[in-house]
Amino acid sequence: MRETLLSVGIDVGTTTSHVVFSRIAIDDLSGGFTVPRIEIVGKEVFYYGKVHFTPLLSPTRIDAGALRELVATEYERAGIRPEDVDTGAVIITGETARKDNADEVLHAMASFAGDFVVATAGPALESVIAARGAGIDELSKQRGIRAANIDVGGGTSNIAVFAGGELESASCLDIGGRLLRVSDRSVAYIAEKLALLAAAEGIDVRVGERADLPKLKRLADAMVRVLEMSVGLVPATDSYFAMLTEPATPPGAIQALSISGGVADLLGQPLGGQDPFPFGDVGLLLAEAIDRSQLFSQVERISPKQTIRATVVGAGMHLTELSGSTIEYDPTVLPLKNLSVVRISEAEQADDEALIAAVQTKLALYAPNVAGSSNTPGPRPGSSPGTGSASMPVNSQPVAISFPGYSNPTFEQVQQLAGALIAATEQLRADGNPLVAVVEEDMAKALGQAIRASLREGFVSIDGVHAKDGDYIDIGKPTAAGVLPVAVKTLVFEKNGEES
Repeated sequence: MRETLLSVGIDVGTTTSHVVFSRIAIDDLSGGFTVPRIEIVGKEVFYYGKVHFTPLLSPTRIDAGALRELVATEYERAGIRPEDVDTGAVIITGETARKDNADEVLHAMASFAGDFVVATAGPALESVIAARGAGIDELSKQRGIRAANIDVGGGTSNIAVFAGGELESASCLDIGGRLLRVSDRSVAYIAEKLALLAAAEGIDVRVGERADLPKLKRLADAMVRVLEMSVGLVPATDSYFAMLTEPATPPGAIQALSISGGVADLLGQPLGGQDPFPFGDVGLLLAEAIDRSQLFSQVERISPKQTIRATVVGAGMHLTELSGSTIEYDPTVLPLKNLSVVRISEAEQADDEALIAAVQTKLALYAPNVAGSSNTPGPRPGSSPGTGSASMPVNSQPVAISFPGYSNPTFEQVQQLAGALIAATEQLRADGNPLVAVVEEDMAKALGQAIRASLREGFVSIDGVHAKDGDYIDIGKPTAAGVLPVAVKTLVFEKNGEES
C-alpha cells in the first residue's frame, strides 16, 4: 500500500523565515506476513521558498499578520492549497522563540495544515535539530567519531555534539549576526550580553557612535573565540559561561566540525572593498572572523548538508502498527499527541544512574514547549474525553522515552529498567504526565507489567518503534483488537543532494 503524503516545513527564525514543501512516500514493508510496518520509503523536497526577513512589529513582538501573509504567498507560488497538506512542522527558533507573542504566531501558522508538529524549539533542542539538518549526526555514526555542528544565526549560535550517532551534548550561546545592528554607518543596537562581552574584551562600543570597522572586527573575533570554547578547541573562560543561554560544560575533543545557519552562507566572502554591513548587522564580519579563526585548525571541516535551512527543510511522518500482544498500557491516558522524544542510548539504559541523569538532562531541552498551551493546537497531549485527563496541569510537558531495550531480557534487566524509568520520571508524573516508554526490542509487555506493579496507572509501554531525539510521537486509542496506532513524526533533512 504505497501512499504519498504532502508535507510542509515552516521555520520562523531570529533573522529569516522560509517555507519548504516535500513529498513523502510511505509503504508497508512487512511483506504481508507479519504485523504491518509502515515506514517512509522516499522523500523529495520539490519546493524551496524564498528566504524572508522575519517581520517584526517591535524588538519584542513578531508581526503575526505579516508572517501569515508571507506563508500564504509561498503556498500560492508553490501551487499548494492548505487543505492539500497532510502533515508538516512549524518551528519557532532563536530569539524569535523569546518574543512576547510567539504563541500567537504558532496559532496563526497552524491553520496552514492539518496535523502539524508545532513547537517553540528551546535553544538546546534547536541545536539538535540544526545538527541533524546539517547531517553531522549521520556522519558521526557512519565514521564512529565525535563531531559537532555550530548553527550560527542572527540571535544565537546553537552547538550540538554527536558521538557515534548519539547526541552527547547541546548548548546555546547568545552570539549571532544581528546582535549588533548598523544604520547609516552608526551603531543602532547592541544586545546586552554582547555589550558585556565587548566591555570584558576592552572594546568600547556604544549605540549612536560611528560604526568603527577595526573595533567591530575585534568584537567579531571575540565572539568567535567563544565559539572555539564551545566545542572544546580552546579552554573556556568566563566569557564562554557569560554568553551561554543556560548552563553547559564545553565538550571534550572532537574530530570534525560543520557550521550551519545564516552566517554559514557568508563564509568565504572576504570583505575587500564591499560594504561590511550589507544586512545592517555584523553577520559578514562574524563570518570573516570564523574564516580566520582556529575553528578548523585542529579538526576536519565538514560541509553541512544545509546551511540557512538546516533547522528545518521539511517534515515527514512514518506510521507503525503495533500488536496488542506485545504492549502494555493504561487506556485512560490515550490518545497522546505530539510527545517530544527523549532518546536513551544502549549504554545509558544499562545503568540506573546514567539513565536517570540522561532523562532528567534531556527533559530540560523541552522546557519551552508548554503542553496544553497555545503552543500546541488541538487536544492537549494526554487528553481524551471522559478520562479525567483534562485536569492535567497546564504547564506540564509530556515526553516519550525511547531506548533500544534488550533482545532477550532477563527478569533483573526488566526490573532494573522499570525502576530506573519510574525514578527518572518522578517529577514528570507529579506534574500529571504519563510515563511513556518506547522500546525497539520486543519487550514492552514485560516492561509494562513491571511498571504497572509499581504505578498501576498512568503509563504506556510499546515496542518495535525507533524514535530519535527531535522526533515527535503520537499514540492513538486502542482498536477493538487492542492495537495501538503509532505515528513517529520526523523532520526531513537533505543528504548529499537527495532527501534522507
